[in-house]
Amino acid sequence: MNNFNFTELKNICADILDRRGITPKKLGGDFIHKKGKRVISAKLKKNNIVDFTADQPRFVSDTIYKKWMKTPLYEGDVLLTSEAPSGSVAYIKETKEWCLGQRLFCLRPNPSIVYGKYLFYVLQTKKLQHDINARSTGTTVSGIRQSELVKIVIPLPPLPTQKMIAEILGTLDEKIAINKKTNKNLEEIAKALFKSWFIDFDPVRAKAEDRSNGLPNAISELFPDSFEDSELGRIPKGWKIKTADQLCEVITKGTTPTSIGGQFSDEGIPFYKVESISESGQIIPGKYSFIDNEVDLLLKRSRIIEGDILFSIAGTIGRTTLMRKENVPANTNQALAILRPNSNLISSEFMYLYLQDKKRIELARSRVVQSVQANFSLGELKSLPLVVPSESLRKRFEGIIEKLFDKITITHNNSIHLTKIRNALLPKLISGELRIPDAEKMIEDAEI
Repeated sequence: MNNFNFTELKNICADILDRRGITPKKLGGDFIHKKGKRVISAKLKKNNIVDFTADQPRFVSDTIYKKWMKTPLYEGDVLLTSEAPSGSVAYIKETKEWCLGQRLFCLRPNPSIVYGKYLFYVLQTKKLQHDINARSTGTTVSGIRQSELVKIVIPLPPLPTQKMIAEILGTLDEKIAINKKTNKNLEEIAKALFKSWFIDFDPVRAKAEDRSNGLPNAISELFPDSFEDSELGRIPKGWKIKTADQLCEVITKGTTPTSIGGQFSDEGIPFYKVESISESGQIIPGKYSFIDNEVDLLLKRSRIIEGDILFSIAGTIGRTTLMRKENVPANTNQALAILRPNSNLISSEFMYLYLQDKKRIELARSRVVQSVQANFSLGELKSLPLVVPSESLRKRFEGIIEKLFDKITITHNNSIHLTKIRNALLPKLISGELRIPDAEKMIEDAEI
């Protein structure tokens, strides 16, 4: 086992901050929605990071912060959720005056025994996650108490080895994070250009006001120089209003496998739900179920192919994603609509950007029917109006964004490759099954 030792978590932590089951109200305070010390809730713990987009911002006053937190969160600290779900982790890279919320532990490593980033990775292994879940209790919500958490046994190589393991895995995670940021920037560029041309009509306004629109002449001449009235207000002259139904070959939705006598599987064909899609429009790894080929055949109406667009129509309305090659074949339930654009009339990327636009989402939400949960019918989705430019302008724009989306796909596939390598290395490095030089050789051979 490469001179690995094993010891309980309590023996390697200098301190553990525990906020299970208590709130600032018990200290005579409350959450505020203004400036103050940011509260880190378990909801913000997403995909092994603190994601501030995952919940509404909450703060506490400086007075409550001082009562609530013994110290700031320090570099090397590891956050761990105590329930719903238990065992999700995040690493603190630098000192933060954050207020630890409910259902969170802060594990403060003893630096003479354990390297904080190594602890962050070791807690992600299937073995440690299984141990945490096995020690969790509860009927309505399962959670782990500190008294049980500290009994978790941690594999402990020498400190230099811990740091090398953390450096290898950290390098992969950093490359994945850079790829995500790159793709976010590329998509934001596509969205901004789309909004300027087809939502705000900036080039048309400039021409109508006899101003330069800053575009090359070959593109500028594709825009009209005036507006006309329509049911949606003033739109560029000559452009048409089309419904989603008129632009798509298919608009449908799925159903739950159990409603037709089927079951979910441990592996097989991905089955996407609303929670499978991030707010930014990405499929979240590990956030979907599976069905087998037999159930997929029963649900053939909702089979998803490359180029399809998923649009959430129940619960959270308007969450949208474009299906790439690596996401299919797949299937979905009744909370997600499937739109399959007619490629002769509009590209999948063009339709996706339309549905991602805030005005389109606001329009959809204004037509929601409230029952047990918010519901946007397929009929309303089919009648959703879109302003369509001339074919020549549409094709010119599609040619521009096709290059952006090609780059997004290449970068996304690279991240998938890196993630597979990371997930393969993680348990082998932590267990001592794989030596550091062998891991470094694997990364070198993969040309990372």
